[in-house]
Amino acid sequence: MDDAGFVAGLFSGLAVWAVSGVVLAFVAVVRQRRARRREIISLVNRAHAVMFSAMGERLFDEAWIANSDRPLREVKKQYDDLTAQALNLFEPAESDVAFWCAVELYAGWRSPLHGIMEAGLPREASKDGMRIVDPGSMWQPWDLPRVELLAEWANVTWPWDYGSRRGPAYGTLGSPGDRARHELVPPNSDVNGDMLTAYANLLTPPNWEPSPRRARELRKMFPPAVEA
Repeated sequence: MDDAGFVAGLFSGLAVWAVSGVVLAFVAVVRQRRARRREIISLVNRAHAVMFSAMGERLFDEAWIANSDRPLREVKKQYDDLTAQALNLFEPAESDVAFWCAVELYAGWRSPLHGIMEAGLPREASKDGMRIVDPGSMWQPWDLPRVELLAEWANVTWPWDYGSRRGPAYGTLGSPGDRARHELVPPNSDVNGDMLTAYANLLTPPNWEPSPRRARELRKMFPPAVEA
């Protein structure tokens, strides 16, 4: 083999090695990201389960009848701990989805008592022993944390699908996104000062003016007919 052939073969080998290295790096990034995001989903699911169990044990009923948070304090500690763990896993570039998740966990917890308050139910036990907050009821004036909205975002397979792309975002009055929680978490308001906040949101506040592409994505995910 002459010198030119040797050099050409060397550069060809180096090119293959470099491309392989880049591909393996991309695969590693995607795997790590998917594992981290699925851990977020797992923690939100566990928070949902803690809350569902408390409903089954009539702790929300007791809190409503007593007009006190005392029956729910221990369960709320567990819920808040899982919430904090989930929010701590978000990266700064994911601040839009992180804020949505913080809103969803906060509003999900408040939803049952707020729902029965809006329904005007009396603060007394049912005479026939029926539950006030029934986890198995077909009619529910509340929505627990909707973790399923994170599924597509958690399962992205392309390295360039970083940050909040493909994920839900909280919509304000003037921006596209999820507006289902406005009754419990009013936009542009400081009345929810007890809501836990993701580390990502402390570094990078949510982007209330998404790019045109992101806006189209959110309008498709949360069409106007189901936003309010």
